Amino acid sequence: MIIYNGSEINTEDELEAAISSLDDYNKNIIRSQFYGTAPPSTTNVPLVISPRQMRQQLLIKGHTEDAVVAQINTLSSPLKEMTLIAWEYTTAFNRYGPLIPALQAAFGWTNDDLDAFWVAANNL
Repeated sequence: MIIYNGSEINTEDELEAAISSLDDYNKNIIRSQFYGTAPPSTTNVPLVISPRQMRQQLLIKGHTEDAVVAQINTLSSPLKEMTLIAWEYTTAFNRYGPLIPALQAAFGWTNDDLDAFWVAANNL
């Protein structure tokens, strides 16, 4: 069971009806939450990177920690505060975790950009 767009989703039929208008990438993300698995990937994108790997790869890409916090601060409350807590205290960054779409949007990254970022960070 998951909550999607304010509705409780309990069956596969309910899930498929709820996500029918999404693109395949986002459908896979929602399906992964429903089934409790990582979305299928056509590349070897790691599911998790460490905070050190995340921060070093951001710096390599030209984004300082201050720039990340500044981007997070543009979000509205309570999303801003929740995102700041996640940024500051997480022990691992999950590729499909709730913080990542905010960073992706803030920096204008495509899903492919984000996958490449994750692979490069994993190699640090």
